[in-house]
Amino acid sequence: MKLKTLLWLVLLLPAGCGLQGGRYQGMADGDGRVLWRLDTYTGDLEACGFESGQPKCTRFPGPGNPK
Repeated sequence: MKLKTLLWLVLLLPAGCGLQGGRYQGMADGDGRVLWRLDTYTGDLEACGFESGQPKCTRFPGPGNPK
C-alpha cells in the first residue's frame, strides 16, 4: 500500500508545482486506479496505474511531438 501512495505523490507533486503556471492538469478515473496527467504545453498525456502489482506509466505523445 505504501508503494501506491508513493507513486501518486511522485506523480502529483510535479503537477502541483506546475499548477502555478498552469502547465499540468491531473485527473484520476472514477475508481482511482488510473491517474491521467496532461502537459498543457506539449499536449503529452500520461496514464499511470498498477500492472501485476507494479507501478506502470504509459505516455501518449501530444500532436507534433513524436517521442
